[in-house]
Amino acid sequence: MEGKTVIVTGANAGIGKTTAASLYANGACVIMACRSLQRGEAARQEIEAMLASPESSRKQLWIHSDRPHPGKLLVRELDVSDLESVKRFAISIVKEFSKIDVLVNNAGINGMGTDIPSKTPQGIPFIFGTNFVGHFLLTRLLHPNLSKSGGGRIVNLSSVMHHWGSKDVSKAVSSGKYPRQYQNSKLAMVHLTAELQRQYAETRVSSVAVNPGFVASDIWRGIRPDSLVGRMFRLAMAVLALDTKQGAATSVAAACMSDEEICGSKVPLYLVPYWVPSFARLPFEMMGVFTGVHSCPPRVSKNEKQISMELWKECTKLCAGYLE
Repeated sequence: MEGKTVIVTGANAGIGKTTAASLYANGACVIMACRSLQRGEAARQEIEAMLASPESSRKQLWIHSDRPHPGKLLVRELDVSDLESVKRFAISIVKEFSKIDVLVNNAGINGMGTDIPSKTPQGIPFIFGTNFVGHFLLTRLLHPNLSKSGGGRIVNLSSVMHHWGSKDVSKAVSSGKYPRQYQNSKLAMVHLTAELQRQYAETRVSSVAVNPGFVASDIWRGIRPDSLVGRMFRLAMAVLALDTKQGAATSVAAACMSDEEICGSKVPLYLVPYWVPSFARLPFEMMGVFTGVHSCPPRVSKNEKQISMELWKECTKLCAGYLE
């Protein structure tokens, strides 16, 4: 990754921070795109302190060389729930950097037990808007810079929860009803990955969808630890959950793998941190023992191409005023 420029959204906590730190430790110039500059700067300082201790950094990060060779670590403001913020961020990045090599669309919220707005500033249901629509716009706006790298990469954070999304996620968007926001946002990431492979094939910009697994990360902060549900959940997490290094494995691998490994796939490339047998996707794709990074087909219907194209059109309408 030495010499490459990488953007990681939601890089101040959880697997986003570990992803950013790992790519930085391997020589990349990493832009930590965070909603709060204060929390982003605090995370940057934590990463710098971690890299100062080789033993600690190797335990917590994916480092592919005998000796870490850090690149640059920068913090920039980005609120993916607000399309105005996405537009401002993209404009500033295009001015500051001539090319972007990797975009990791990581930021997300599950809404469990958290006090969140019902809508984004643009009136889109908050969870779907944060997890998907903001990243859709960001990807579209940064495509020219990604294409200048001669092999740009887009990494889209999905989840096992995409299995429970709507049969046709494009209709869920066009209807304006947005059922199962979290599940559909993660299914939409899979469809976006497929459509990006088609839309951007001529510009040599590739895309990968990744499932981080069940991870003990900051995303569960909304669950009250003192409640019965909270105590049971924490117990389950202690037994079954991956740590943030394991959870970041698929994102780091997707950012680093070669174009040949991605473009040869006939279905959207989807990486998981567990061994998943072909005869029983669930529960093996949901939780288990970390066994490295594996590729398996995501759950998409036979008319994936049509759904992905319609989803692209519907989200283009939602973002119309910001794509110019």
